[in-house]
Amino acid sequence: MNDKAKVVLTGGVFDILHPGHVFFLNECRKLGDKLVVVIATDATAEKMKGRKPIHSAQSRALLVGNLKIVDEAIVGSDENKMEVIEKIKPDVVVFGHDQEEGEFEKLKEKRVKVVKLEQHFERETFKTTKIIENIRKR
Repeated sequence: MNDKAKVVLTGGVFDILHPGHVFFLNECRKLGDKLVVVIATDATAEKMKGRKPIHSAQSRALLVGNLKIVDEAIVGSDENKMEVIEKIKPDVVVFGHDQEEGEFEKLKEKRVKVVKLEQHFERETFKTTKIIENIRKR
């Protein structure tokens, strides 16, 4: 048996934790022995979502890192997104159904398995943007 733990890496904004996030992280966890989650910086989150995040990157990392299924949560980098990959050296990198693989194509060259999860949990109900809209309507 291999003594090396199979490390799974994923990332996202995780601004308002909801059941869709928990579903996604559980699916990621099934792909390995250790789950590391990269939290988008505030600048990256704003660029991706078109709005400032409600919680700071450090607060989001604290929340995600305290989930039982997550072994480690770290804040990513604005300058070099591959930096964390080079540091963690994951066996698997997972993208969600709404995430772009884009620049991470070079992961395959490093013999890292890239997985895109197409399944999601009640996408139209549990989406941070929709949750924010519903709160504003009340």
